[in-house]
Amino acid sequence: MVILCRQEGLILQCDVRTPSLVTETMLVGHQQEVCGLKWYPDKQSLASSGNDNRLNVWNLHLLSPVQTYTQ
Repeated sequence: MVILCRQEGLILQCDVRTPSLVTETMLVGHQQEVCGLKWYPDKQSLASSGNDNRLNVWNLHLLSPVQTYTQ
């Protein structure tokens, strides 16, 4: 699985092991640059941090964060 971070605050997820018919998933949850990513041990959840002082927790089957921390 490939995860790309972009300065616009987007996370682009794609799995290079799947057929090319499968499109990428774009995760939108940051207002500024994404600066850190960490997979959970279950490989189904992803934590992302950004310059907007947010920590988002993603379930890779959903397009929005399941938890967001701002403090």
